Amino acid sequence: MKTEHFADALMGMTARGTTAKEAVHTLMSYLEARGMKNALSTLPALLERKAMRERRRNEVVMDVVHHHNAPHAKKEAAQYLVPLGVDPHDVHIRENDDLIGGWRLTGKGVLVDNSFKKHLLSLYRRIII
Repeated sequence: MKTEHFADALMGMTARGTTAKEAVHTLMSYLEARGMKNALSTLPALLERKAMRERRRNEVVMDVVHHHNAPHAKKEAAQYLVPLGVDPHDVHIRENDDLIGGWRLTGKGVLVDNSFKKHLLSLYRRIII
């Protein structure tokens, strides 16, 4: 079995309510019984990568041109945050120099682009094409 399967098993056990200590003990017993204890050496790094990936997937990020634009952008984006079950205070604000103005909200499988760049590109395409 791949080490990734053991990491998935640990994460699944803890998601179902097993304490981390019990889950690790169960996995160690399983690996020792099958002579696969060396799989434990790569498990911490793999678990960390999986946790970071999961955190990024569930994190909601708002890109703005400057941080002082964030309060206004959060008010505008509130209608998109409610269906996601996200409190505006939990939104991570990030400055993005690629934006000309406005904001862009990403996270939980959603992209809401309310940037000036989007509108300017749309206008450009209508004029040129």
